[in-house]
Amino acid sequence: TIKSVTTSDIYEFLHYVTRERDNAPATRARKLSSLKGFYKYLCNKMKVLEINPTDDVETPALKKRLPKYLSLNEGVELLKNVQSDFYERDYCILTLFLNCGMRLSELVNINITDIHDDGTIRVILHCAACATSAPNCRICRTKKLFLFPSIPGSAFPRGVSSKLWTTV
Repeated sequence: TIKSVTTSDIYEFLHYVTRERDNAPATRARKLSSLKGFYKYLCNKMKVLEINPTDDVETPALKKRLPKYLSLNEGVELLKNVQSDFYERDYCILTLFLNCGMRLSELVNINITDIHDDGTIRVILHCAACATSAPNCRICRTKKLFLFPSIPGSAFPRGVSSKLWTTV
C-alpha cells in the first residue's frame, strides 16, 4: 500500500529504472519529481501520511548541456527564407530572437510604449533566478535595443529595410 512505502523503496525504484529500464538521469529526475509531488500532496494536503518517504531522496545529478544555437550563416539563411502572410512581423521576431537572445516571454511583453521616437526599444531581460525583474538583482537588466545599418552587401528580401536589431 501507499502507506507502507519507505525511503528504501524509493531508492530501489530508482535503482530499478537505472538498471532494468536504462533510464537517463533526466528521466529519473522527472520520475522522482513526480513521486515527490505525489507524496507531498498525500502528506500536506490530504493528511493521509505523516512521513514523506521522498524527503531525504536527492534528485540525480544532471549534466549541464551547452545551448544549441545557429551559426551566422544559418541565421542569415533562416531570415532569407521567411515565408508568411505577416512577413515583416515574423522577420522582426526572428531578428530579435537571433540577435538579442531574447526569450519568448520577453518578446511578447514588448508594448508599443516601449518603442521610443529615437528608434530604440527598451526591454527588461530577466535572469533565470528571477521570475520577474527584481530591482536589486545584478543579473536582470534593462537592455536598450536600437537599429543600425546592416552589413554592406547583405540582402533583405521583399523590401525589408536594411536595419537589424542589436543590444547595448
